[in-house]
Amino acid sequence: MLVKLGRKDIERIRQAGFIDDYFVDEKNMMPCLKRINGYCIFLDIKEGKAHCRIYPFRPRRCAGYPGKDTCDLIRHYVVNSRNDV
Repeated sequence: MLVKLGRKDIERIRQAGFIDDYFVDEKNMMPCLKRINGYCIFLDIKEGKAHCRIYPFRPRRCAGYPGKDTCDLIRHYVVNSRNDV
């Protein structure tokens, strides 16, 4: 799932202390969140659990996916060790 970013999404993530070059992928027609190995750049694995590093600042699409409190991509990631990231 590509997470397209609107102007307000980018501004919100900047408030979390990140610069555009770190998180914005502009290869598509519209800015999207960068991905590493198919996963969101802000997905963090700690003690075998996935966490969103920008949860309070997450993009509108993540916040509303589909009417849930957490991003559905987190549950698809199975971690055996921190070295899997």
